[in-house]
Amino acid sequence: MATVTTIANVLNVLTSVYDPFHPFILPASLHPSLLSNFHPNLTQIRNLHHPIINVLPWLSVRENSS
Repeated sequence: MATVTTIANVLNVLTSVYDPFHPFILPASLHPSLLSNFHPNLTQIRNLHHPIINVLPWLSVRENSS
């Protein structure tokens, strides 16, 4: 859970990430302090999605969730 919180803080979505009613958003932008495996994948870039998808630390889960 610490990784998710850290990523959410870096992407500035911590307040909305746990809100199930938060509107879908455009994909997160690349943040220079995040490792490349935490950057948005092509599916996240192309599709609107809930902020929780952006903070999942597993690429395969983010690809299947977007």
